[in-house]
Amino acid sequence: MTGLAIILSISIGGLGALLVASATAFRVIKYIGAVYLIYLGVKVWRTADTGVVTEGRPDAASGWTRFRIGVFVSLSNPKAILFCVAFFPQFIDRTRPIAPQAGILLATFCVIETCWMFVYAGGGARLAAWLRSGNRMRWFNRASGGVFIGAGVLLGSLRR
Repeated sequence: MTGLAIILSISIGGLGALLVASATAFRVIKYIGAVYLIYLGVKVWRTADTGVVTEGRPDAASGWTRFRIGVFVSLSNPKAILFCVAFFPQFIDRTRPIAPQAGILLATFCVIETCWMFVYAGGGARLAAWLRSGNRMRWFNRASGGVFIGAGVLLGSLRR
């Protein structure tokens, strides 16, 4: 959510218009995001035989590391910027001060998105218990890694 809030704030501030106007800037951000998705996919695929990363293992990521990774993934998504440029102006009255309106829109969006993240986390907690039995985690990691790699390749190969 931190990364998304940063992106939406920057987008409201004008970066979104720049990306819409500049094909080069859009492509640079798109390719950075594509490469990072492929990197994450390979990393997840490689953990397929090791199971769930648990606390106490030397390679277990700290909370701060996971936070930084999540922020970077959010920041590398140019579609969030374009979403903001396309969606938010519909709800802004140009005859009134824009900053308070943008702040309310941003806060509302973040609250709604946070609620959905809690729903996803709750489902993930239930899914984790099911994945711990048998070879399910290995296949889940391979499927997830494949999806990340596919998304990265697709993002990198699609035109604007």
